[in-house]
This record gives sequence, C-alpha cells and structure tokens, in this order.
Amino acid sequence: MAVRTLQRPVLPAHLADGRTVSLVFSNVLCDNRDFGRVVALANAQDADIFAAAETPPEWISHLDALKARYPYSFTPGQLGVFGVALYAKRPFRAEIYHPGQRGMPLLRADFGDMVVYVAHPMPPANARLAADNEAYIGNVAELVNNETRQGAPLLAATAGSTTSVPTTTRFAPI
Repeated sequence: MAVRTLQRPVLPAHLADGRTVSLVFSNVLCDNRDFGRVVALANAQDADIFAAAETPPEWISHLDALKARYPYSFTPGQLGVFGVALYAKRPFRAEIYHPGQRGMPLLRADFGDMVVYVAHPMPPANARLAADNEAYIGNVAELVNNETRQGAPLLAATAGSTTSVPTTTRFAPI
C-alpha cells in the first residue's frame, strides 16, 4: 500500500543553484499485490525522484512501468524483501552499502549536486534487532553528515522505512 503519511516541509529542497528537487518514497510492502496503486501514486506525485523499499523481483517488474516517466533507475531485485529501488528523471550513480551487523541494504545515489540515501533497516522486533537497527541508523547519519563536495556540505536526503524505537538517539545527527 502506498499512502502519504508525512507532510513535512523538507522537500522540495533547494539545490545550490536554486533549483528544487522533490522525492516520493513508498514502502510497497512486499506481500502487497496492489502494484497499480503504487505506480499510480508515483505518476500522480510526479516527483523528480521515486524511491521504494521491500522490492523483490516481482515488485521491480511492476515498478518498471515507471521508466517512461523516470528514465534512470537502479533496481537490484536480488536484495529480496529488504530491497530498495530508485527511479529518477535525471542520471545518477548508485551503489549499495550494507551497514549494521545484519548487512541490510542502504542505497546511495549520487546525482552530482546532491546525494539520496534510501534505507530499509531491520525492524527492531527484539533487543538484538533493535541494536542492529540503531547501528544501521547511526551509520546512515554518519554517511549523510560526511557528504561534501569540494570541501562544502552537499545536499543529502534520506528516504526509507526507518522503523525505530522511541528511545533512539540516532536521528538527532541527521
């Protein structure tokens, strides 16, 4: 299911040259079969970037319908239910990191004038998983805070299913 739940005045963000950029994220929920609803959401929002989590190969095959609107994509379907995908209107270089002890995927997309991270850590279902979740989110915060280009801070946006616990302190540095 794709539902807009947060209305935060963070995006569209302004790039160094004054242009704006918008991003829409959806945790598609891998067991969800309402593929058309997510594709319709992405098309209706018409953001510069569309990111998704929980994208096993079946989801990727349906999300690829977005390629007419978003000609640039990174869709590593082999990541399974914790997969992440990115569709954009302009080119980018992508790589996958595996922070935390469980090595959950973290997509980093470099657009040249900004960087986008798409996260999907392990949900903190018990103490061991909560510790890994904290480590993962802490690693994301460190990566975002270290993004620079020619010595100047670079716009870095994060999107994702960052399920956390009420006591987490890891979001403060982002």
